[in-house]
Amino acid sequence: MFSIKLQMLLYGAIFGCLSPILSISAFLSYKSPFVYPKDEKQNVERAKLALLVDKNDGSNDMNNNDRLSDHLLMMVAYKKWEKILSEVSQGLLYLIKQLSSNGN
Repeated sequence: MFSIKLQMLLYGAIFGCLSPILSISAFLSYKSPFVYPKDEKQNVERAKLALLVDKNDGSNDMNNNDRLSDHLLMMVAYKKWEKILSEVSQGLLYLIKQLSSNGN
């Protein structure tokens, strides 16, 4: 398994997409969140579709079958988490600036 991850990193560097490949490689180090008992299949499929319906750029790629890969779904989820984290950080910085300017 180590050699596959190493190849992924090398190809990511060659093709200029190292950042998402690093994330996907890290995802492969842990158990997939999309592993589920048979009776939970519909819930997992609904969660996957929910990730695809409202992507970061606002587009909807439900007809794009390439997006149904678990690896790419994890990348979409990571990008959403990253966006939320950034928005929260910006909000906190704004709040701190407002509080410090009112304290003068």
